[in-house]
Amino acid sequence: MLRISRKGDYALLLLTTLANVKEGNVMSRKDIARVHRMPHKFVSQIAPLLVDAGILGSKEGVGGGYFLVRNPQAISVGEVLELIEGPVAPVACMRDGCVCEPTCVQKSVMEKMASSFRQSMRGYTVADLLSPS
Repeated sequence: MLRISRKGDYALLLLTTLANVKEGNVMSRKDIARVHRMPHKFVSQIAPLLVDAGILGSKEGVGGGYFLVRNPQAISVGEVLELIEGPVAPVACMRDGCVCEPTCVQKSVMEKMASSFRQSMRGYTVADLLSPS
């Protein structure tokens, strides 16, 4: 079973929280963590990755915090999850290498599954998470 980790889930929650912040305002790590009762540690690990990827911006100092750099419709769920979780890999050997690769009968199907899942995730945006239909 493919599964999104808690860290991936929290990254999406962080983004949906910031998507609801009035433009021009910021939200502190502490407040982001409090809104969804997530550990401050996760916000501290996730937010810098999202800043480095150009998804979030940050304002330092008193009254500082984070804000979305891009519109929620321009941030794909797949982009965020692959940033946090790494590439989609339905089987461990796709991520870690396979000892039976020369004779593997599953490789082409697993690659197609991974591609299909990646495409599906990229078809949803943070805006979709705000108002699921």
